[in-house]
Amino acid sequence: MELRGSCHCKAITFTVTSWTPYPFMMCYCTLCRKVQGGGGTGNNLLADWRTMHVSGASHLQVYAARKNDTVAGKEAADEERSGNRRHFCRHCGSHLFIHNKNYPNNTYVYASAIDTELPKPPAMEHIMLDFKPSWVPLALASENDTEFGEYPSVGTELASAPRVRCGRVQLRSASTITVLQVIKAIL
Repeated sequence: MELRGSCHCKAITFTVTSWTPYPFMMCYCTLCRKVQGGGGTGNNLLADWRTMHVSGASHLQVYAARKNDTVAGKEAADEERSGNRRHFCRHCGSHLFIHNKNYPNNTYVYASAIDTELPKPPAMEHIMLDFKPSWVPLALASENDTEFGEYPSVGTELASAPRVRCGRVQLRSASTITVLQVIKAIL
């Protein structure tokens, strides 16, 4: 599905193709809460970086967070930067998408930046719940939502595969799910 998005001031517009054109993940880590200015990220959409077309690219700024900034109490040297590059508008501050050169074909687009009407997700992943502040409510979209205390040991796109068959799954530790478990659940 082709998605159209923009920043708040409209200096930047973009189109991208997504094979998961619905918001599928909420992240509650410190970094996501700080850069989004709220209780967690606007839901992320997985999209194909190769289809990304940006108008107004000269208005983009890029931010690479220090590694381990997502975990409270852990400091990292300034030179230890995450591979994720967060792209935002230098005028209005709208966060638009994330790209990591280690995964050159993928980009995560913030649902809050999408202007196209998005379908309701059948379920969502809630990740980094061990870092969610008590004032942030956990709004479950359905009984099929999955929960992770930390970042899953497999990508959330793969980790979500069994949720429709298994019903509500609570995974409080990133090490509690393996690729083998996911494959068994799919079969």
